[in-house]
Amino acid sequence: MRDAVSIETKRHTASGDVKRVTEEMPVVQSKLVMGFAIGTTPEERLAAKLMSVVLGGTPSSKLFMNVREKQSLCYYCAARHDTPKNVMLVQSGVETKDLDRTEEAILKELNDMKKGNITDDEILFAKLAMCNSYNAVADSAASMETWYLSGMLQGKLHTPEEYAECIMNITKDEIVSAAERVTIRLSSSFVYNSSRSCTPKRSRSGLESCPARVVAPIKVKRGRSSRMELAD
Repeated sequence: MRDAVSIETKRHTASGDVKRVTEEMPVVQSKLVMGFAIGTTPEERLAAKLMSVVLGGTPSSKLFMNVREKQSLCYYCAARHDTPKNVMLVQSGVETKDLDRTEEAILKELNDMKKGNITDDEILFAKLAMCNSYNAVADSAASMETWYLSGMLQGKLHTPEEYAECIMNITKDEIVSAAERVTIRLSSSFVYNSSRSCTPKRSRSGLESCPARVVAPIKVKRGRSSRMELAD
């Protein structure tokens, strides 16, 4: 029998300037991925997950409605919470010229949440979306296996129904509290984008290739022990 894989998150002090690397990639649009650390306790992580859904987890979320629809800054914009690591990633597909504006707009939506600017409808729609996903776990044996295996690895076993009930009981104040403890560390964010000064070259496959900029990727060491290092 193989030993269980251990998961450890190690936080370190940011080194200062953001490291930038240029690579050649066959891309026709830019991609912005922002990494956030969340300083909540394990007991508060459901609130952190709900906070991320309110921010960018549904078509009625702040990022979708404001950054994508109203400002037309990106093709897609979504937030995802990684429960074991307690980190949040915001991903968006954007035009290169809109990279800076998109980053500012995403941070503005997060700051608005920290100030308590969240409507009852935004919270309700996020809760219903999460409960629907929990209710769908029983639709297949594979999803049930994944659910309970994940719970075992995290050291806490709860049914999807129990999680859905907990989600519906989370208050706005708890969501705001989770948002207040979200911080972006530039050394934990990374951007893949076509170069601003690039003249695209068409390859044999028909794809246009431009240099891509990578800004300080999150470092993940693979092996028997999976470790993610985040700047604090």
